[in-house]
Amino acid sequence: MVVYDDHAKALLILELKAPEVNLDEKTCEQIAIYNTSLKVPWLLISNGIQHFCFKVDFHQSKCQLVEELPDYHQMQQP
Repeated sequence: MVVYDDHAKALLILELKAPEVNLDEKTCEQIAIYNTSLKVPWLLISNGIQHFCFKVDFHQSKCQLVEELPDYHQMQQP
């Protein structure tokens, strides 16, 4: 699922897995691969039990795990 901002720019990719699917490095790599073409600044992966949110910094080629999912307005900040 892709969430767009008020200007129709992709803001967040949401990857939803079944509860029995373990969220591991492989599942995180999958969402990162989707993002190679979309260049979305936020990634969220969840199996309904565990949730991981990442902030992507394209300038430094880094993906940082964040403790709490920011709200919509916070996601729009650079």
